[in-house]
Amino acid sequence: MSNDQDVSKYIENRLQEWADWFIRGNNHGIGYPPESFITMLEKGITAKKKKAFKLPILPTNESAEEMEKFVVEMSHQSQQMADALRKYYFGREPTIHLKAKSFGISAPQFKILLRMARQWLAGRLSANKISKY
Repeated sequence: MSNDQDVSKYIENRLQEWADWFIRGNNHGIGYPPESFITMLEKGITAKKKKAFKLPILPTNESAEEMEKFVVEMSHQSQQMADALRKYYFGREPTIHLKAKSFGISAPQFKILLRMARQWLAGRLSANKISKY
């Protein structure tokens, strides 16, 4: 396998992980809570002796959250590329042709946007890796 194929596979795995994480609703309190305050109280989230509330430990996925940060960063440079990624990974349409149609462009144009977005992420991830050293 060539280095380009390795990078492509790595990017695809990271994007799939990002999509799986956010599709499952791991939004860390953004938007509406998964349960009401009353339900949390009924489940015993309060510490009765201390009369204080214990905050639930939220699950995290640093890799997926990093990818979300990069997609948001990408959107500042090219909203269309970021939106294409979100449509591709979060859209309910079963085929790329239907995703492209609902996005309002042709399938070849949609594929080009996806390729450009993945290339942008490859560059951003490699820059991030270098900056850590």
